[in-house]
Amino acid sequence: MLMNFTPEIDRAQFAEKFGAKNLRGFSYALNEKIDLYTAGLGKLLSPRLDYRKLTIDAAENGTLRLKGGIEFNSRKLSKAMSRCVEAVCFIATIGDGIENEINRLTDQNRLSDAFINDTMGSLLVEGLVNQFHQEMQSRYRQEGRSTSLRFSPGYCDWSIEEQKKLFDLFDEDLLDVELSDTCLMSPRKSISGIFGISSNACSRWVSTYNPCRDCSKKNCSERRT
Repeated sequence: MLMNFTPEIDRAQFAEKFGAKNLRGFSYALNEKIDLYTAGLGKLLSPRLDYRKLTIDAAENGTLRLKGGIEFNSRKLSKAMSRCVEAVCFIATIGDGIENEINRLTDQNRLSDAFINDTMGSLLVEGLVNQFHQEMQSRYRQEGRSTSLRFSPGYCDWSIEEQKKLFDLFDEDLLDVELSDTCLMSPRKSISGIFGISSNACSRWVSTYNPCRDCSKKNCSERRT
């Protein structure tokens, strides 16, 4: 499924990636470079997102079971999905154009420019997935249903190895993303993951449950609370 995606760079998120507390930490030269590279993004991006919606057979005892026999093992994922009736599995990418640009700049020893593009790529693929998630939220809200937070293999207690199971749900010949034996995706600026869809009765719990509140790892970069 191709998406209508408008690439936008959130300067506040960009500042955070650079370790700055706010936009005042940006130099004039850095802002100019961000403007320059943002203007050329249209030629570099090939956004695509594919998804499958599957019935949840069970979510208990640290295992999420989907229709067709596939199982994902994660206590936090299982709990987040425990009151959901369907799961949306997705694979998203912005293509390899920006990755090729990063490699070109690195070969020219323009490391700061390469890092700017690398950061932009990370924010853009996150933006693509966030847009999809929000669109699904809006769609199901009209039915009185909710979507859970999204999860990706390799985060929380969900093993990166389980990414192979997620990719098995898709026809690899139709995907624009490849998975290596070590579970790394190519193009690099790609994200895979899953989120749940509630029944009407459990709508509020599903939309508000956040496993980060039950986690003692306060310095996690992916913490959502």
